[in-house]
Formats: sequence, C-alpha cells, structure tokens
Amino acid sequence: MTIDLYAEQLELEESMLQYGVDRYKRNIENAEQQGRASDTTYARRLTAALCSDMALSLGTWIRKTVPGKGAYARVVLRRLEPEQSAYITLKTIFDSLIREESLLTVALLIGQRIEDQIRFTLFQKDNPSLYDTILRQFKDRACRNYRRKHQVLTHYNKGWKGLTVNQRAQLGTTLIEHAITATGLFDTRLDRMHNGKTKKVLYATTAAVEWIDEHVSRFSLLFPDFSPTVLPPVPWTDIYTGGYYLEPLRRRFPFVKNKTKVQRDGIKGHDFSAAMQAVNKIQETPWRINQFTLNVMQQVWRKNLGIGMPPSDPYIIPPCPFPKEVTKDQMNEQELEQFLYWKRQCSEIYTLEHQRVSKCLLLSRVLSSSVKYSKYERIYFVYNCDFRGRIYAASSGFSPQGPDISKGILEFAEGKPLGKTGFKWLQVHGANVYGVKGTYDERVAWCKDRKDMLIQIAEDPFEARCRSIWADADEPYQFLAFCNEYKQAVQDTEGFVSHLAIALDGSCNGLQHFSAMLRDHVGGYAVNLVPAASQQDIYGLVAQVCTRKLQAVAGTSDDPDGHASKALAFGIDRKICKPPVMTVVYGSTLMNCMKRTTEYILENPEKSLWGEDVYKGAGFTAQVIWKSIDEVIIAARAAMQWLRKVSSIVSKENKPIVFIAPNGFKVYQSIMKIKARTIKTQLLGKVLLKIVEDTEDINPGKQANGISPNFVHALYASHLCFTVNATNFSAYAMVHDSFGTHACDTDEMASVLREEFVKMYTEHDVLQELKDYLEELYDIELPEVPEKGLLDIAKVMDSKYFFG
Repeated sequence: MTIDLYAEQLELEESMLQYGVDRYKRNIENAEQQGRASDTTYARRLTAALCSDMALSLGTWIRKTVPGKGAYARVVLRRLEPEQSAYITLKTIFDSLIREESLLTVALLIGQRIEDQIRFTLFQKDNPSLYDTILRQFKDRACRNYRRKHQVLTHYNKGWKGLTVNQRAQLGTTLIEHAITATGLFDTRLDRMHNGKTKKVLYATTAAVEWIDEHVSRFSLLFPDFSPTVLPPVPWTDIYTGGYYLEPLRRRFPFVKNKTKVQRDGIKGHDFSAAMQAVNKIQETPWRINQFTLNVMQQVWRKNLGIGMPPSDPYIIPPCPFPKEVTKDQMNEQELEQFLYWKRQCSEIYTLEHQRVSKCLLLSRVLSSSVKYSKYERIYFVYNCDFRGRIYAASSGFSPQGPDISKGILEFAEGKPLGKTGFKWLQVHGANVYGVKGTYDERVAWCKDRKDMLIQIAEDPFEARCRSIWADADEPYQFLAFCNEYKQAVQDTEGFVSHLAIALDGSCNGLQHFSAMLRDHVGGYAVNLVPAASQQDIYGLVAQVCTRKLQAVAGTSDDPDGHASKALAFGIDRKICKPPVMTVVYGSTLMNCMKRTTEYILENPEKSLWGEDVYKGAGFTAQVIWKSIDEVIIAARAAMQWLRKVSSIVSKENKPIVFIAPNGFKVYQSIMKIKARTIKTQLLGKVLLKIVEDTEDINPGKQANGISPNFVHALYASHLCFTVNATNFSAYAMVHDSFGTHACDTDEMASVLREEFVKMYTEHDVLQELKDYLEELYDIELPEVPEKGLLDIAKVMDSKYFFG
C-alpha cells in the first residue's frame, strides 16, 4: 500500500460523499425550478406529517351547517374525502412556494384541481373501462404532467359544466386558510411590485424554512455515489467494519442491508463469518478496464450505431399531418384513420424516448466510470449482502454484476495462462455470450467453424459484415471482448495469458434448488440435476407440454373461439415460456404470467392472428402455459405451498420468519403492517401517506408472498458462499447463480460447485431445518414437510450441464 494510492483512495471516497450531496441538492433545485417541489423528500415528508391534521380540521369544518361565508365551499368539499382535499391543497402549495406566486393564483389552481378531482371521479364512475385505459396509457408513457393529463381526460369528458372563477377562488382560499391554521408552516404577506402595486403572496414561515434546511442537510448525506476502490476493500470483520475506508461511507454500507430497525436488531450479535469470508475473497479480486472494448463502445456511441446500447439521438415526434385548426369532426374516414395512426405513432415514440433516456443514463455512468478508472492498473469492488445473504456490489450498474455493457468493459487485472483446458472454456464462453445452445462440443465446434471471422471481428469490428455478426450476439460487448482474446489465444492455446471472466450459469437455479430439496426427479431432469447427453431446457420442455395441450383442444368444441389454434399459429416456444417459468419460484402468479404473455404477444404482432381479441387470446394462452408449468415442476409447487402455510401459521403468532441458512447466515423476514392512508386523486396519482411508521403487527399477506423467493435466494447464496470458501482462486466473478473465474480454473470451479451443492443437500434437509427452528423458536406446531422423491442428489456430480 503506497501512501499516494492510499491518499487517492481517501480522496475518491470523499468525492463519493460529496457527489451524493451535490446530486441530492441538485435534484431538489431542479424539482423546485420546474414547479415540482412537492416531489422532493422534504415536501413529501411534510405532506405526510401534516395531511392528517389538516384533514381532521377540514372534516370538522365541512360537517358544520352554518350559513354564510364558506357555505358554498362546504357543499363542494363534501363530495370529497377530507384527506383528498388536504393532499391536493398541500401539494399545490409546495409547488407554488418557490415561485412565491400570488395568493389568488394559488387559490385558483387549488380550486381547479378540486374541481378536476370531482369531475374525473364522476367520469371514472360512468366510464370505468375508458378511464382505466386512459390511466394505463399515462402509466405506460410515464406521463406525470398535470396539464397533459388534464387535456386528455377533458377531451373525453366534454359535457361538464365548469365552476366559475369566483367559485374556484372561494374553494382555494378556504383550503389555504385551513392549511395555514392547521400547519403553521405557511402564511401570507403583501409584496410591493415594480409598478407600485401590491399583491398578497403565500410564503413558507421561518419554522418551515428551518425544518427544510435541516432535512436537506441531513438527507443529503444518505445517498453517496458508491464507486470502485483503487485499493483492496477493507476486509469485513463485523457488520459495520469493512468495505470502504471512510466511516461515513461504512455507515451507509453495512455488511447486511436491512430496511428496518426491527430487522437490524433481529440479527445483532449473529455470527456471519462464513458469508464474510466469501465476500472478502470476492472483493479482493483485482479488475481493470478492457481498453479494446471501451474504445469500440465509445465509437459506437459517437457514431450512434445503437449496438447493445440506446440511440444517442432522441426519438423525434413526427409532425401532425393536419393543421392545428383542423378538428377530428372535420376529417373524413381516411383522414381520421391517418390522424389516429399518427397519434399511436407519437405514443409509441414517446414511450421509446422515455426508455432511451433511462438507458442512456446507465450507459453514461458506465462509460464515464470506465474512462475515470482506466488509468489504474487495478480497481476493486466493495460487496455486501442483502437480508437473505445474496451478495451485491456496491457500485450498481458499473460492476462485474452489471449488464453486458459493464461486464464487457471489465476484465481481471491479473491474467493466467489458459493451460490444458482453458482454451476449451474460452470457446464455450464465446458461444454462450453469442447465444449458442447445444453440447459443449457443439459450442466449441461453433467457434472453430468461425475462426477466421472471429479474428476479423477483433481486427476490424466496424467492417460491415463483422459488425453485423457481433451486433447480433445476445451479449455483444462480452462477445467482442471474447473475439479479442480468441484472436490472440489461437496462436498459443495453452500459454496465452487470459484476463476474461468465464462464467458458469445455473439452469433456472431456483428450480434446481427446489428440485434438490425435495429430490424431485422430473423437475431435476428438466433443470439438469441428472446426467443427460445434452443440456435440458426447462423453458423448451414447458413449451412442448403447452403445445400438446393446445393441440388436444384446437378445432374442437372445447375451443369455440379458436384461441388454441391461433396460439399454435403464433408459436409456443421457449421465449414465450421463459419469463413465467423463471419467476414462478419467486412468487409469480397467474396474473403475472398473463401480463408477461400479453407483453410478448404484443411485441410480436406480425405473428398474431387474434386482432382485436389479442388480450383474450393472450389470457387463454397464459392459462395453458401456467398449467403446463405445473406438470414440469410439481415438487417445487408443493414446497412453495408448504412455505406459505408455514408463513401463515407464524404470522398468526405475530412473529417474523427467522431461519438460519445452510451457510449460517441468519435471515430475518419481518414485513410489518403500516398505519397509512392511501389518498387517491385523479390527476395527482395514488399516494400512500404514512401517518406513523411500521406498527408492531406482522403483515400476513406480504410475509406469505415473500417467504418462497426469500428462502430460495438464501439457499443459492449459501451455495455460492460454500463454493467460494472451498476454492482459492485469484479472481472471482460471482453473480448469484453465475460463478466465474479464469478459463484455466473453470474445470475446478465446475467440479467444486457440484461438490458443494451435493454436500449442502446431503448434510442439510433445508425444509425440515426451517420447520424445527421455527417450532423451537416460537413453541408452535407446523405441518410436516412434503414427501421427497427418488432423485439421487449425488448424480449432480456427473451432470455436465448442471452449471454451464
């Protein structure tokens, strides 16, 4: 450790803290300048704290029947919940404070929004389907602009007789008076303008300003910009000692991330040494920037080629084909069709642009971080665990756990010769990231057959044919990095020093664990727990079962609407089945399956024969896929149902789910009920205002939904820890169910991860251990665990495609 590098590390960490402060304050300033001050954390917290008091005061006043001043406002406000009126008032006031607008302007705006709430609530009641469609469009397009939403809803609701300006002003001033009285944070004053006239303005009191300043100062320190280090991270020795060097960063990045004080107290004093040992080994891995990939990515971005990244130029909304003064009523049938097509096109482009901006922000972070850290020979990533034991890098996006653009731009700083077997694994890796399926021999052959082309891609990635090939890869930048190493490795297939991380991925790993714990031979075969001549594809197996079911009813009286025939014509393959199968072990439901199936069908309209019945057809298809999943993963379903029963019984005792994972990690799941009031407004959204923090009561529904995914996450976190602790590699690239190291060490990694999996499920009956632990902890009786099948777990040792 040199003093200069140590000083630089401290400077980097100081900049992480300062960047977080600057970003937080910049976001607040931007929100205030754009009239969105109510979206800031200080405004949201104040609104939540003040809304109930104002609503209580307002409710008492509304119920009075005294004639005179305010009588009209009482009549109107009785049509809303007091919480709705209070929330609309406070949100509008916060948006207006920074501009110190006149009292009349703010009052009119509040009056308008109260009128909108009443008007569009009636519209929703009279036209529920149309209203839901419009709101779904707002959500899909990420539309948050009040004026735009108002225009759209007004267009469909033209029969409304609006309030007068005086009526809106009376409503608004009445509500402002209640806000001033109930909160003490706002007041009015007379300001003299340049022309000598005066205007009454609404402003924040000294008490409000002081509270906001204190909040901003305190909260700005909570969001540092976690980045890589240039020295090996500090080894973890306890929950709050390890990772970064500066104490303020350590406080924000403990070894175990828990959201609530109850959870933090629940794990206090527990021994996490096994997990710490694994995390310390992973974060000691030195990385460096792959200059070849970085240079290509920079050119792709500059040239706006869009390969594996969003376009650098924004999507342009095409001009309207008709002048503004032409209304739809004046258009003939052909012109109306043209106009509606333009509207749909604009909607799609708006959605694409919103997605493009988000992706550009991530890409910008990866590229800027890569340039910043490219001057260092070695960089490191700090890791910690979530409450289930899953290991995560601190620097999201730019890390070995990031997307393709991040993984492709990082490589091990310390290279190792390929040795006897490394070249084989290098080629398997290349085929994997391109998207090639098949046996290992077939994947190696795929590379051999394309040897010259792979070398050409590395030498001239922007040549037209080369570019078209690598751009078509599943993971284009990881494939590009492979081509660059392959070009050099073919000259010396044993002596070449490789820097790439070669990953071995589990086959639908959650189902692998469920099949193992219940010794399920059917499910185990589908996810490669037993030897087979080729890699089994559970998504493809589900697709086959689904296809058989559809064929059985297509053209019969059981399919009167022809949905089965249309589904078969669309094509049921692994791609449509993969999303619901992947997520089923994490608590996914039939509704989730329907959503994902519908999205996939809508994304491939050229294959669809449903026309306007696409949603009905997608729902029918999703139900058949869901039933097909049940036939392939019978035991996993049984385990998940048993876990839900256990959760329900424990929740009746008002106790959290607590268990010790096989690696000794203490998992503490406590999702509590909250005392909150959901205020639903038509144009300002649905808002959950927390009147108080978590109660002392367990939330049974959320506990039951969480236990299955959290339990299985803890299991494959244990498997990862056992594998890392049983090896002594110089580098690790670990992403939950993807285990990576140097090519020359991949054979050993493959062997050890199998040994540790078999050992874990031989030494641990994880469901029985959960049952015994909870019964002893809470003195309760739980149902017997599901019966086990006939799977011989030791066969995993001979399964070539268990991980690969």
